[in-house]
Amino acid sequence: MINKIKQKIKPGSFLRHVLTVASGTVIAQAITVFVSPIITRMYTPSDMGVLASFTAIVAIFGVIAAGRYELAIVLPETDKVSNAVFFAGLIFALVFGLVITVGTIVFNKPLVSLLKLQGDAASWSYLLGFFVFLTGTELLLKRLAIRNRHFKVIASTQVTQQISGNGIKIGWGYFSPGTFGLFIATLFSTLSRIVRLAMDEIKKLIVRENRPSWTDIKQSAIRYKKFPMVSCWEGLLNAASVQLPVILFTMLFSPAIAGYYSLSHRILSMPMSLIGSSVANVFLERAAKTKDDDAELGRITLELYKKLLLIGSLIMSFVTFYGDKLLPFVFGGQWVEAGRFAQLISLTLVFQFAISPISTIFTIKEDLVGAFIWQLFLFLSRISIILFFFFGLKSVMKILMLYTIISCIFYILFAFKIFAMAKIGLKKPLKAIIKYSCSIYIIQFLITYLLKRIF
Repeated sequence: MINKIKQKIKPGSFLRHVLTVASGTVIAQAITVFVSPIITRMYTPSDMGVLASFTAIVAIFGVIAAGRYELAIVLPETDKVSNAVFFAGLIFALVFGLVITVGTIVFNKPLVSLLKLQGDAASWSYLLGFFVFLTGTELLLKRLAIRNRHFKVIASTQVTQQISGNGIKIGWGYFSPGTFGLFIATLFSTLSRIVRLAMDEIKKLIVRENRPSWTDIKQSAIRYKKFPMVSCWEGLLNAASVQLPVILFTMLFSPAIAGYYSLSHRILSMPMSLIGSSVANVFLERAAKTKDDDAELGRITLELYKKLLLIGSLIMSFVTFYGDKLLPFVFGGQWVEAGRFAQLISLTLVFQFAISPISTIFTIKEDLVGAFIWQLFLFLSRISIILFFFFGLKSVMKILMLYTIISCIFYILFAFKIFAMAKIGLKKPLKAIIKYSCSIYIIQFLITYLLKRIF
């Protein structure tokens, strides 16, 4: 048994790389969990809502900032071609960031009104394009680190981000709490991630034998033109379907409501997304090598899906039944509403967590059109629910409940599509959902029922 475990975690193994990246995740999460109750007592829900609206727009545009060329970095056989793809994405990010900057200058008043920015926060709208450029640069550097198997660098980057960002939030909030301190912390957190990644990856970029020419960059941009032409739309819709609720809650209700949603979604999705991204980074590198072996690709995809369902259900089921008491206890009495939001959001995150890492199969198979169609369906269904039912229900909780149901159904159907691409029938993933998610939630329900009867 011990020898079998040692074999699985030997240097260069899939599990070893996952554990390496996950170690940074664990430390980063420990920092976040420790400081979040302090931060939420320094800043109001409205402060957090204003920042959430701004960062939501950055996230939406940031995901396509590099033209999605970062997804193609792991595909070329040679480092020279891979580096050419990197520079093609960097040029795209620079141009795109400048376009966003011009747009924010021209349409500054509508943007400030949309996000309900006031005082110092209004001036930050001019830096939207700069933030988008930084996001694109970070995506490119991270994918380059994956290709170069620098998983330790990715792990340390997560720790650097949490220390710099949360440290500034607490320090600034102690003397002058408000949105300005939150924006400063966000800026330095982003810069710290980029600097840490660049310290290692730039070495391989400037080596003479791997240094691409302008012709190489142009040819690579053309070779992988599907990524900016097709995958950009898929990425944009994916980011928009996740981030637009924050913007819409700000527009339709108030920054405070957006703050409740943002905190609950961020706190719950942070450990899930970081663990998921740690797994996804390693899965992408491993799956890219087995893309022509359907049996092996299907095996590792199904096994990963089962493990993620188990982990996600164990963590999120606790939030589903106790979130309304847990969040206000941890973050303060002003966040009671966020606890109710968390109960519903946790259901969606179970299936999103399980599907996110293995969804890179669309990239590996270069089925960018298929990914776009699925993300379009998710985007339209989610946004239509918020807009349509706002005028009929006028209730945030009812809208969020319908939003959760539609999202869960989508992620289950999306899983079936991915397993079909991996040459696996529907029976195995459906069995995994019943075995892990359904059984865990039933057990958690019975435990909750018994506790209520007893106490």
